[in-house]
Amino acid sequence: MSVLLIGCSVEPAGEVDAVQIDAVLQEYYEAFSCYDLDRLEAVFTEETWKEEELEIRALVLWAEDRNFKPEYVSIISVEFDGNSALAIAEVESNLTLGKDRHHLIRKHGSWKITGPLTKKVGRCSPAETLPNSSCCP
Repeated sequence: MSVLLIGCSVEPAGEVDAVQIDAVLQEYYEAFSCYDLDRLEAVFTEETWKEEELEIRALVLWAEDRNFKPEYVSIISVEFDGNSALAIAEVESNLTLGKDRHHLIRKHGSWKITGPLTKKVGRCSPAETLPNSSCCP
């Protein structure tokens, strides 16, 4: 795994943080591909889940209806700023290929995904990207 570590941190960010973020993103995409809401809830902060749960549930139903199964390839880069991180992940699926942007925060020593939901980086697919992404110009 090659990770670009950028930024400053209250606690020094390093390879351990990158490995933990990699594991969170792997679990996110595996849970999403299995349409497993309980596993998805575990990778989000409690606040994000409370705010975004209905939207996440709708996206999972959309994906299941279309047999959409995103596959996490790897982290392209991670930028740290204290207990926050911005990770760019390479993702493949049966509908599209691209890069997703994830915001994460460290709480009690663990990294969790926080809102907003992922944003597509770069080009959009004809179907306007992943179900949990918004296309960025």
